[in-house]
Amino acid sequence: MQWSKGCKMRGFLNVLMLFVCAACVAENVAHGGILIRYSGSTITAGGSGFVDVFVSSDAAAATPDVLDSFSAQFLITPIGSAPAAGLQFVDPQSDSQLGQANYVFFGDSLTPPPLGLVSSVTNANDTYVGGDATVSGLGVALDSTSPERLLFRLDLSAAQATVGSQYALQLVNSGGTSFLDPSFSALTIDSSAFGPFTLTAAVPEPSGCCVAALVLCGVVLRARRRGAAKQRLPAA
Repeated sequence: MQWSKGCKMRGFLNVLMLFVCAACVAENVAHGGILIRYSGSTITAGGSGFVDVFVSSDAAAATPDVLDSFSAQFLITPIGSAPAAGLQFVDPQSDSQLGQANYVFFGDSLTPPPLGLVSSVTNANDTYVGGDATVSGLGVALDSTSPERLLFRLDLSAAQATVGSQYALQLVNSGGTSFLDPSFSALTIDSSAFGPFTLTAAVPEPSGCCVAALVLCGVVLRARRRGAAKQRLPAA
């Protein structure tokens, strides 16, 4: 237990260092803007899932944005009459993006898991702050011609969500969010990156047993109908 807490604290301290660097850097004239995209739009009500967050840049190929470290704060907000704590960040996060070949710092990640911490600001587990940096200090070049890279795989729980309820997931424009180059200068973040992404709690899919039972019922009903039809036929 002590080892687990120690690892969690080390991961958090690494993220905290990124925040300090972001707060201390001088104003930077960036060549382009950092762009954010989310994958998927539904999660099973009463279940769990994840949302992939991708990063890219609209910088020119000749003058790319070189991303060497980042910190990001995400917030979940219920929409309309959705249950306040219906959608939550799983605590702790699995950080499974680290094992994906398209992860932005794949093979060059400085921060050991966990990359961040889940907290409750307005609703239970509605806030996640995480970050990472390269070991090499060389960064990754992002421009309008390069493929987008995986930034986070956010684990979510919809255990308390009702079918059809909606939630907004968004990157928060605050001191907890920054993208830095190898010299710790801040890269410009496109304003669209802070827009909300809507997630809808979907109807749970039937289990394998339920599907098999439905198929069996269909077979039995068809057999009974055929039998009844034969009984109604006049004898030859």
